[in-house]
Amino acid sequence: MSEKEVKKAIKNFNNRSLTNEQEIMLLVNRIDKWELEFLDIAGKSESQTRQAINEWLNEGEFIYGDGMIQSNSMAGFGGYGITRSVVNARISLKDYKEAYSKRILNLSNRDLTQARLLRNSLAFSLRDKWQEVYAKYDQYIKQSTGSLGQIKRDFMKKAVYQDAVFFVDSIGRQWRPTAYSEMWARTRSREIEDDLSTDEMGEFGLDIVKINNVSTTTPICLQYEGKYFSLNGATPELPILDMLPPFHPNCRHRKFPVREFKSNQLTVNSNIDKRVSTLSKSWSKAEKENVNKQKLWNNKNRTK
Repeated sequence: MSEKEVKKAIKNFNNRSLTNEQEIMLLVNRIDKWELEFLDIAGKSESQTRQAINEWLNEGEFIYGDGMIQSNSMAGFGGYGITRSVVNARISLKDYKEAYSKRILNLSNRDLTQARLLRNSLAFSLRDKWQEVYAKYDQYIKQSTGSLGQIKRDFMKKAVYQDAVFFVDSIGRQWRPTAYSEMWARTRSREIEDDLSTDEMGEFGLDIVKINNVSTTTPICLQYEGKYFSLNGATPELPILDMLPPFHPNCRHRKFPVREFKSNQLTVNSNIDKRVSTLSKSWSKAEKENVNKQKLWNNKNRTK
């Protein structure tokens, strides 16, 4: 495959990735609108309001789960397409759907579970505080100026999600649903994109990959960015890729299939290793600890 063909394949892949990013932002916008609807719920009685909140939670779970399936499907097509581009194989949306629709749905089971966890977390935090939230909102709206939409957004950011409605992740960080769904969708899309690319590499007997360059400053990513690796050990001249991208949540790195081994790949790797070795001497204790945390995350979520 010529350098020109490689660049064309990467351009096509980036176009698919851009489309997937648009899908992610559509999901985030849907979640954002759903969040604001909470402040429109104020029934005439406590039982009516509790019922309306429960329906609101159910709607949020559906939006999140449905949006993730769509995003995952688009991401998978990107991974499928770039690998087939490398070997000049036919790229067909119809073929992709026939081959991977069930796989995408199976992979998305994790996202549907996450949607339920998000719903239950919000339900738990609202259980005893929803009346307090509405009382605060009544007071806040009397003191605020500007459009109703902006007042709602400000209130959700400054009041609601600080002490009442939030999602807590596995290491104790608090998230608004919009921010969490954006992080989760972007990370999961990269994972599925990578998984389907790996599947297609196996189909065509490809072993060499290159990690893309996004000018990272993240210590864990610096050890991989721009380097060539052997995916399965079939290319002994190259190091085996011991961690799969994304290397951490919200990571922008991907692996690109490479058709054949060339000696200059060793030179590229050596130069990067020397640069990272020098940089690592200045990493703080916190940065080194963060590398270990991200390795644990990767080992748990991206095991080869």
